[in-house]
Amino acid sequence: MRRLAISFMLCLGLAAVAPVWAGHTGVPVGQIRIDELMGDTQKTGGGIGSSEMIWWLPPQLWAYVLDQQSAGAKGATKQATQEASAQFQDLFSRHTVIAALRINNETQDISFTSEADLRSQLKLVDMHGGVHRPIAADKVDPALKGLLNTMRPLLTSMIGPAGENMQFYVFPGRTADDKPVADPLGDGKMLVRLDRSEFSFRLPLGGLLPARRDPANGELFPGGYRYNPYTGAELQAVGAGR
Repeated sequence: MRRLAISFMLCLGLAAVAPVWAGHTGVPVGQIRIDELMGDTQKTGGGIGSSEMIWWLPPQLWAYVLDQQSAGAKGATKQATQEASAQFQDLFSRHTVIAALRINNETQDISFTSEADLRSQLKLVDMHGGVHRPIAADKVDPALKGLLNTMRPLLTSMIGPAGENMQFYVFPGRTADDKPVADPLGDGKMLVRLDRSEFSFRLPLGGLLPARRDPANGELFPGGYRYNPYTGAELQAVGAGR
C-alpha cells in the first residue's frame, strides 16, 4: 500500500514552491525521506473480520511530490506549475485531510464500509485536545473537493476496489482560537478515532527532520528520535557537531 500511494502521488503533474512551516526546522523539500514520511502518515489497524487504514495528507507530503515533478520543468511551464502549486499547497495548509478505508472480510465476500458510515464514526483530536468532526461535504472548499475527486479514479486504476472505496474527509486546519489542528513540525500528537479504533500521529513527523545519529556508535535513527531507545544516549542531527 505504501509504494502504491507514493506512485499515486507521483502521477500528479504539478510543481512545488516549498512553503515555510512553524515548529522544528525541517529538511529542504527535496531531502524529505518520502518512505519514512509515508510511514509517518499511514496507519493501519482493525480487528477480527476487518482491516482499517487512516492516511493523513499533510502539505509537506505534497510539497515533496510537486518538487520532484518541477525538477525538469523550464520557462513558462515551470511558472505555470508553480502557480498551480501555490494554490495546491494553500488548500492543504488551510485544511486537515484524512483518508479512511475499512475492508470487511469476516465472510468470504469482501465489502467496504460506506462513506456515510465512516463519516459518522470518524473524529479527529487535535494537538490541544479539541475534538473535531469532518466538515460537511457541502461545506468543503469547492477547489479542494474537486482536487479530491480527481484522486479517486487514479487510486482506483492503481489498487482497484480498495482505491475506489477509500474515502476522503476534510477537517479544519486551525482551531477556533487559531491554533494548528496538527502541525507536522510541531510538538505533540494528533489522534484519529474511527469507531473504537484509535490512530496516533506523533509530532513532529520524523520524515521531515534530519536523521539523527548516536555519536558514540554512529547508529542512525529517524528524525523524530531524541535519544537512543536502547542506550538512552542523546542523539545528534546528521551534520551536527562537525
